[in-house]
Amino acid sequence: MPATHSSTWQLHEAKDHLSEMIHAVKERGPQTITRHGVPVVVMVPVGLGAADDASPSAWDLLRDDLVADLGGPPPLPARVPDASPATDLP
Repeated sequence: MPATHSSTWQLHEAKDHLSEMIHAVKERGPQTITRHGVPVVVMVPVGLGAADDASPSAWDLLRDDLVADLGGPPPLPARVPDASPATDLP
């Protein structure tokens, strides 16, 4: 990561360079993740801020974006009943 990187990251940048972002948080303090130019998450070092239940976590944001990129959650396989006969246990 260039030393001149600002404290604002686009979502795709944060996903592609998470380890660099974590390093930036540790070295330079809070880092903001934006989606379409709108700030949505601030990553802070442990002990600097309390989690706000109304705000999404970084994981929620990354997961939701990944699901959107895939066009929705993956389909679940159909459940196939077990056709084997039941056996008595000794």
